[in-house]
Amino acid sequence: MRTRTSKGASEKLLAYDALAGFNQGLAQVLHNLRSLDKLGFLHGEIFTALQVTLEETRAWANFEVIERLHGLEESDWSRFGRLRRRLEKKYENPDDLLLEAVRLKRPSQKSDGSKRRRRP
Repeated sequence: MRTRTSKGASEKLLAYDALAGFNQGLAQVLHNLRSLDKLGFLHGEIFTALQVTLEETRAWANFEVIERLHGLEESDWSRFGRLRRRLEKKYENPDDLLLEAVRLKRPSQKSDGSKRRRRP
């Protein structure tokens, strides 16, 4: 059973990459604003106002993108989980199931070797 590489996987990769670039670029802009402020080119609370506005924009963009990616990742997790279980079921050894059933029927043993009493 082959799973096709979905167009969605490459789109997710591009989204993660673009989001990282966005955050990196915004960090550079904030660094440059800080330099302008230290050089005295931004007066009063202009630097703080610009910084707060940029940080709000960053948080908003991150939230929107991550919320969408969360849904895609959750969907993929579910889909690939079903595929993995299907594969495991296809290749499971019936003898393993019998051995597991026998093991589960045996009474539990304490670590000191004495048998536990079963509850009625």
